[in-house]
Amino acid sequence: MDWSNWIDPFAAGIGALIGGSMSAYLRAYLEEKGKRLATHEDIENVLEEVRAVTRETETIKAQISADFWNRQAVWNQRRDLYVEVLQAIVDYRKLIVIDPVNAAWKTEYGSMLARLKRLLALSHIFLGADGRKAFSTFYGQITELDTFDGAGDIIHTFEITLIRAARKDLGVNLEWLSAQPPGNSAK
Repeated sequence: MDWSNWIDPFAAGIGALIGGSMSAYLRAYLEEKGKRLATHEDIENVLEEVRAVTRETETIKAQISADFWNRQAVWNQRRDLYVEVLQAIVDYRKLIVIDPVNAAWKTEYGSMLARLKRLLALSHIFLGADGRKAFSTFYGQITELDTFDGAGDIIHTFEITLIRAARKDLGVNLEWLSAQPPGNSAK
């Protein structure tokens, strides 16, 4: 018996068996490795998208915060201006009704008109349309007065109009004061 004829096919069979096993193992290994690589790339893509969304969210939050701060700053200026205008009206009424007319009074009155003119300019920056219109009308009326007869009515009308404008501009709604408590319905 010639072993060389028999060993060549046997070696070829073993080689094929080992090669096939290695090939199957290598194919399975590479497929698994490919899946893991694809999953890793997918995770990286998802993470990058999450990072992008997070950056955009932070940008939006910062913009909203800045917008809120600006609105709040304007609201504060508006409120302070309404308070200052109302105080100036009290001072103006005191000046024309209570204080006697003399040389010092004329200086004080000139200062008062200058103060009101400055507030009028500020009203065109910070007040809403109703507040600007009321103040412009009032200022025009008091600067055209020859005597102070009727000035009290002008002031009173302005105060009412200005308070309504302030409520509107500042978002102050006091209707709840006239509302009935829950459970008390009118019969």
